[in-house]
Amino acid sequence: MLRMKCRRHVLMFAGVMVLLLGIQTLFLISMLDGVALFKVGKSSELVHTRNDNSDMTQSHARTSSKLTPLSTTRNIPYSVSSWIPTTNVQQTTLNSTKQLMLAKMLRNLLKMTRPADDTYSFNVSLSDRTPMDRPIDDLRPPGCSDVTYNLTSLPTVSVVIPFFNEALSILIRTVHSLLARSPPQLLREIILVDDKSTHAYLGQGFEDYLRFLDNRVVLIRNHKREGLIRSRLKGAERAKSEVLVFLDAHTEHNVGWLEPLLTEINRFSNIVVQPHMAEIGQFDLQYKSFTTQMFRGGFGWDLRYAWFFLPKYLTQTLSSPTDPYPTPVLVGCAIAVRKSYFNSIGAFDEHLEIWGGEHLDLSFRTWMCGGRIVTVACSRVGHLFKTNSYSFEGDRQKVISKNLRRVADIWLDQYKVFFYAATQTHVSLPPLTAHENKTLVERRMLRKKLGCKTFKWYLEHIMPEMKIPPEHAIYHGELENNKTAGCMKVLEDGYIGITYDCYTFRILPENTFTIDRRGRLVFENLCVHMDRDLLLLRLGDCPPVDIRENVGWNLLPGPYLGKLVYTEGSKRWCAMHITNITPVHKFEQMVQMKECEPDTPFLYWKFQYKFTYR
Repeated sequence: MLRMKCRRHVLMFAGVMVLLLGIQTLFLISMLDGVALFKVGKSSELVHTRNDNSDMTQSHARTSSKLTPLSTTRNIPYSVSSWIPTTNVQQTTLNSTKQLMLAKMLRNLLKMTRPADDTYSFNVSLSDRTPMDRPIDDLRPPGCSDVTYNLTSLPTVSVVIPFFNEALSILIRTVHSLLARSPPQLLREIILVDDKSTHAYLGQGFEDYLRFLDNRVVLIRNHKREGLIRSRLKGAERAKSEVLVFLDAHTEHNVGWLEPLLTEINRFSNIVVQPHMAEIGQFDLQYKSFTTQMFRGGFGWDLRYAWFFLPKYLTQTLSSPTDPYPTPVLVGCAIAVRKSYFNSIGAFDEHLEIWGGEHLDLSFRTWMCGGRIVTVACSRVGHLFKTNSYSFEGDRQKVISKNLRRVADIWLDQYKVFFYAATQTHVSLPPLTAHENKTLVERRMLRKKLGCKTFKWYLEHIMPEMKIPPEHAIYHGELENNKTAGCMKVLEDGYIGITYDCYTFRILPENTFTIDRRGRLVFENLCVHMDRDLLLLRLGDCPPVDIRENVGWNLLPGPYLGKLVYTEGSKRWCAMHITNITPVHKFEQMVQMKECEPDTPFLYWKFQYKFTYR
């Protein structure tokens, strides 16, 4: 009898608690004024209606994977469906009441005024309609999901994310993806560093949202603009964990992204690691791989970041697609490193301004001073690549060029002449101030203290596929037809054909040509000649210099775009992209010499670099 009474009391108590929870939930729902209502249609897609008068035209517009113009008007409908749990990833442990409160807070933030989409250089309107915890495809290579990790043996991490006037939804989605797809025992804190943003939606309401979301999320506000580099340093100084992860504020993290990074850091004391980067579409926000081919980071002679195909000598050493592989240069948007090692080699150079060059500086310093950098294939992080990745005060191009000049002066040794020659064609580099010279000397002294190797060693051992320009190069790099976007390529028999596998933020060493001061068009140790019978171009031995008077190649009018002209005394021919009808390589895309008139767009070529020596 006593046992039955106790059971009735327990059931009555439970019933009262359920009733109270239901009343509380109904009360919270009633507070969600202006929040979208939803129902499931026949196609199992969420169909939205609203109880306010906002224009829903764009919210029902189909998005295309094609490059469509960005909206210049503001339209940010928000859906409660952003809080419907997904099933393919580990989710944060938010109860339904907390979800509803966060939904209301986010809705109020999204209602605030913001600039038009084109200000952000991506489709913010679509981002604002996309769930904060959306499911994304597992893009890891086969075999990664089978790897198990001993989490108790791995160090904890502090994630540092600087931002300035970032779009609200992409920033919050970055935080949500970290919380949802990182083992909670490894993710100690997320440190957001606000570089003195000016938009109202990033004010107190945003701060309240983060505080309510998770107590591991910390917000630091700069009192003045510091730029991404010094903001990263500020976050790193505040960090409490053994490992630092530096991220851009527009990233999304795939399942199992963190564990393989930490495993590599555990294996080596002197290592910097990065995930394999996926792409978040600028216009459609699709989360996808760039390609099935393997790339690693490098640079051009103007020190712009560039992708290189993974060379054969490296692919042959990999036992499986899941193996980490060395990369000469960090991409910069996602970097993981043990804090003690990072500080021991000089951290980021705090005298690099705003944004640009810090990934090159850290990459050269790591490799040349006894460390190593690897890309971890089983770690996948999506990045939204956009044109204005970080906002600047002042002339963006001059700030970046000045940063890159500093990197070249510290690390490139005698090869910095090519950086100066490639840069001075389009940018005037001002002289350094006394303070800039002083801090430059300090970083050179750090290089000496660390016992770093030469840049010649770096090129020979870390990036041997990098083509070094000849001493007297005037033009260098890829030659692309301005009309067809086809590039010159040496065929197996030495004839010059056309490839469409051209530079798109990557450098292909096999497409590299040079025009030197002697007027020779050079590929490696051979020169390009005109076949007198077929008027096609073909490689051959370079002629002695003493018989080259009034003979040679040039790009006119230049400096980057013009006709590729071959001159012999008073005679002139111009290179043209054609579909060949001669017996050799018949019907193939080739380069043939023609009369320079009449004018045609197929006669115009672009060289990758024009070197200007001063």
